[in-house]
Amino acid sequence: MKHYICHGGCGGVSETPGTCQTVACPQHQEPLEACDCLDGRHYGVLGASEDWGAEEERDE
Repeated sequence: MKHYICHGGCGGVSETPGTCQTVACPQHQEPLEACDCLDGRHYGVLGASEDWGAEEERDE
């Protein structure tokens, strides 16, 4: 299934095309890239954990 990912380190994934919505991400409001992986690993492109930014949110 085609989905769209952010390459900025936030680990953002969307089912629809668009832009990164993570304010703290270096790619904030940059276009998401199409991905067609089936295993959720995005061909190793993201390399970020699911918890990216969670610590920053707790500090605010």
